[in-house]
Amino acid sequence: MASMRKIDAYMDRKNELITEYTSLEHTLSDEPDPSRLLNNFAILKRLDELRYEYYVAKSYRDNIKSGLESAVSSNSMLLSDIEVEIRKLEEVIGLDELVTVAPQLQIVRKGMAENAHEAGRLIYNYEVQNKEKWKLLDQRMYELRQS
Repeated sequence: MASMRKIDAYMDRKNELITEYTSLEHTLSDEPDPSRLLNNFAILKRLDELRYEYYVAKSYRDNIKSGLESAVSSNSMLLSDIEVEIRKLEEVIGLDELVTVAPQLQIVRKGMAENAHEAGRLIYNYEVQNKEKWKLLDQRMYELRQS
């Protein structure tokens, strides 16, 4: 089944990104002030877990736009507010410094955002193909944790 191959590919890529992301912690351990960087990294990791869930939900919402334009447009302001808050938190955490120390972090975070968007598309497509089943393909789609 083609959709199962897509889901498996999505999950494999997600697991690769999680492994890559968590391995960056070792890069920060070698720095002159590792405790501060590691604390900031731990906070960023939690923010990225929430950011991942947000991107999955946003991607899902973007895929169901047709027929729901009024509901979608009323939620657009809320979604843009969430993105502004994410940017503020990244600034407070010191994302720029973390990326300077571990440049791969920026690439992995971009990959995670793309992966979350793919999850939203997969969930929507699953629901379209399986109308008799209830929503939510798999809770793991929303989580940024190793499965």
